[in-house]
Amino acid sequence: ELEAQEGLPEQGKKTVAVAMKNVEKLMGMITQLLELQKTELHAEECLKVSPYDIKAYLEEKMAEFHLAAMQKSHADSLTYATLCLYTRKVWIDREKMDHIIDNLLSNALKYTEKGVIHILVKTARKKWTIEVKDTGIGIPKEEQGNIFHEYYRAQNAMNFEETGSGIGLMITRRIVKQHHGTISFSSVEGQGTTFTVTFPQRIKASVAVE
Repeated sequence: ELEAQEGLPEQGKKTVAVAMKNVEKLMGMITQLLELQKTELHAEECLKVSPYDIKAYLEEKMAEFHLAAMQKSHADSLTYATLCLYTRKVWIDREKMDHIIDNLLSNALKYTEKGVIHILVKTARKKWTIEVKDTGIGIPKEEQGNIFHEYYRAQNAMNFEETGSGIGLMITRRIVKQHHGTISFSSVEGQGTTFTVTFPQRIKASVAVE
């Protein structure tokens, strides 16, 4: 609203725009800190799972992020793709799965200026897997062992124009574990990163089913 006010000097509009962007970043960091607190307080809480068509679910998530990407200056340089080799329904806690996918896709979008962001779903040995692959800045080899540590950000990510709290991946790993799953990654600096999240096809008895 301030930016739209008549009579506001051009420099004033730029200052307001920068201030608003910083407020949005701060709110994002606060949200992640609250999410971290919630996962710590409810670490032993049962999942509230329901069956979902994984292909439709991921296409919906990808569409959401495509809209977000359109607001970035390099939107025309990005391509998105979803390949689902597993067509059966999966049992997930929708709210928690949203956080996992949102974090992985937002990181891919944040650190990929051009190229491809790709989601692959496949199955093997009573498990199903989601891969989120990008052609972004990658993670330096010497820093890959710290990537899931609290408040840690790789040096090349810190040098990038995007900000972050350094706890998103840590929260994501905790939620993956709540789903009795695992998360891993492979990355080459300057070429991109692939995150792989694997879940069991069957629900364990300790998980609440709605």
